[in-house]
Amino acid sequence: MNNKLNESIHCPLCRNSSIKPAFGKFNYSFLECQSCSSLFVYPIPSSSELEAFYTSPDVQKLSQVCWNETAESHRHVWGVWQEALNLIEKLAGKGVLLDVGCGTGQFLQFARRKGWQRLEGIELVPEIAERARSLSDAKIYTSTLLKADLPSHYYSGIVLWDIVEHLNDVESILQEVYRLLKPGGILLIGTVNRHGLSLRYLGVNALTVNPPEHILFFSARGMKSILELTGFRVYKLSSFSIYLLEWITILSEILPKQKKEKSPAKVNKASLTDSSVFLIIMKIANAILSLTNFGDELVAIAQKPEN
Repeated sequence: MNNKLNESIHCPLCRNSSIKPAFGKFNYSFLECQSCSSLFVYPIPSSSELEAFYTSPDVQKLSQVCWNETAESHRHVWGVWQEALNLIEKLAGKGVLLDVGCGTGQFLQFARRKGWQRLEGIELVPEIAERARSLSDAKIYTSTLLKADLPSHYYSGIVLWDIVEHLNDVESILQEVYRLLKPGGILLIGTVNRHGLSLRYLGVNALTVNPPEHILFFSARGMKSILELTGFRVYKLSSFSIYLLEWITILSEILPKQKKEKSPAKVNKASLTDSSVFLIIMKIANAILSLTNFGDELVAIAQKPEN
């Protein structure tokens, strides 16, 4: 990359212009910010390009795999969700919760079981939105966040779980979230950790590197920067979990062919998360990963200031 081009590109998270090439995949180029270490696709896909991708028949077919997922398929993150709900209730009251990109409503189901009654979600795909309504009994908007025309200073808590890595303008989304939250309201973000085990050791070969679906990989420093730039006070940054499918795939390549009983794509995540042994192992692993920042999932909890 020549110096002239380098000077014209800024990190979408910390706005630094010190950028270097990282790797390429599927005809997309990833750049790395030399200040915050976050990775991002460049050129950044337009909104029309992303909409065309997500509404294509092939992607719609793949998304149907997740339609039967319920709160039980996310038992390994219940602790994080409960921590966020406790904090929202403590700092902003048990008001209205909004889950942006809610999928089939796993978080909303969990919140309802914990006594939250005023639940809303946003989901772009009509079929998935309808599934979320039936599973969570929440008010679901079939829209994008920026087009939903929601009220200002209204929500006690807003969730962006496994969403921000898909966004081509994360700053605009966070500005909108800030507008929607009432003073003291809490934002919960879960996303791929740029410094997690999978990206750290597998790099371009990691399954999570799949542009144009995932186009932005946050470091903790990058997350802190963009949250503070958009007015939030960062309450907590942590990481946890291991992307099992990544490592199952690696093991399937190492093991002799005669020992491969299943392809990685057929691994049942729900059956794993139902396993008490798995949950104990993950609890121990998460304690270690949270100390090292090696967890594959980066979690941010931030607050809109009272004043």
